[in-house]
Amino acid sequence: MAAASGRVYGGAVSIQGWPLVLSVDDGLIKRAVVQWTTQCPGGASFGYHGMVTGHAIGTERLLGPPGGKLGLYDARIDRGRIRAKLYGTIGLDADTGGTVSITIGGRLRSGASRGFMSGTIQRGGGRPNCYIGPLRWYAQSGPLIYGGATAQQEPVVAILDPHRTAITQMYLGWSSGSCDASAGGYEFSDALGRLPLSRGRLTAERDTDLQFSDGSHERFHYGLEAMFGSGSAQGSFTGRAQLVGAAGSEQDSCPDSLHKWRSLAK
Repeated sequence: MAAASGRVYGGAVSIQGWPLVLSVDDGLIKRAVVQWTTQCPGGASFGYHGMVTGHAIGTERLLGPPGGKLGLYDARIDRGRIRAKLYGTIGLDADTGGTVSITIGGRLRSGASRGFMSGTIQRGGGRPNCYIGPLRWYAQSGPLIYGGATAQQEPVVAILDPHRTAITQMYLGWSSGSCDASAGGYEFSDALGRLPLSRGRLTAERDTDLQFSDGSHERFHYGLEAMFGSGSAQGSFTGRAQLVGAAGSEQDSCPDSLHKWRSLAK
């Protein structure tokens, strides 16, 4: 069954766990809330989060990358199929930013949907390009799926159980702000398992530990509050992070940061 109008899809990019939110209406992806962090040649990383507007026109209609603005082009839905392009420039200048060209393709159905994400970030200042993918994404829509954004335009997805007594999966995208060893901070994403609800209200704390193949890991502490209604939700969370090296020593620490969020209208 093809995607219906007036739907919000919430999910994640599979292995990385970056949350993904798509708002669909009138056969067009009207808005997308996205996040990514990619490793670039030389060991550098490039992270981004934001809410982008969908456009029916393709990138071939543009004279060049929109300065300082990222958009979703060719965002029409054709018999449930999409092949849209995230395109534009991000960053403050040629030395810190780049031109993004990322294709998001797949099939949008009235329930579960899936597809791929692949592209490049062409960095200025003579630096080598960064590459994303190909990666798989999946998303769902329906009365138990809530997808939205924080005040900082970071993606948030919550999936409730059929009895609405718990969140079965919650995907958080967030940026840390300034940390002890990194003034620019980091882009983080996390997936939290079952979180109990009481009459639609969430009040919880959760600790997670993300292990990497080199022996290093990231520790997170969250304080979460939210209220889920029949068609909308809103809440907030604080996130704290500790980056630990393979030898067990602390590499960096990021204090609590507050992120208030609200679901997109269904």
